Amino acid sequence: MRFLLFLLYKEIDPSCNSEDGKTLIKVNDTSQYLKISAKCEIIQSYCFSKLKSLSSFTFEDNPNLTTIGYSSFKECSNLTIVNLSICSKLTTIDNYAFYQCEKVTEILFPNGLSEIGICTFYNNYLVKFITIPATVKTMNSVVFDGLRRLENITFMIGLDSMVFSSCKIPSSFQIPENVSRVHGQAFDGCEITNISVHPLNQYLYVENNIIYSAN
Repeated sequence: MRFLLFLLYKEIDPSCNSEDGKTLIKVNDTSQYLKISAKCEIIQSYCFSKLKSLSSFTFEDNPNLTTIGYSSFKECSNLTIVNLSICSKLTTIDNYAFYQCEKVTEILFPNGLSEIGICTFYNNYLVKFITIPATVKTMNSVVFDGLRRLENITFMIGLDSMVFSSCKIPSSFQIPENVSRVHGQAFDGCEITNISVHPLNQYLYVENNIIYSAN
């Protein structure tokens, strides 16, 4: 016998928004499951910060969200999933947005995302899979730090310094075909026993488990 679990999300009170409804300013609602209005374009800095009751959030259909602000979900210690896949207009996740959300097991990004800030997913220990959209142009240092259960990383862009820091990276790991640059410290503090480059990648090569530019 199979049981389907349907979560009932509570709509966030309109008083938490700016007058035009486009900025979500501060939420103190102690409900576990919260729904963000489709009108919201910006989640302001510290909006949900340290809201320990929050387990999951979702969005109304066709959300207009473009920006997740600085430390907006910082230290939401019982948050279990960050599902942004429906947010087709989202371009920016600011610094420390999901810092120390230690119970998060899944992170889902939308296509169209452009920038992920410093320490955004610091110490999200339990995340197993990361897929970074090809649209991402900027990923700052220590975006993913302390992820101890990573099983797979998928990316189609270059990686800057310390994007992955002190993470448990899969023991065998291949740089994709079209990735043209990987900073020497992109995986700072990560143990990787066997790294390779896709056979059709013309930009990079590996020697003694170190990535070099082919140019």
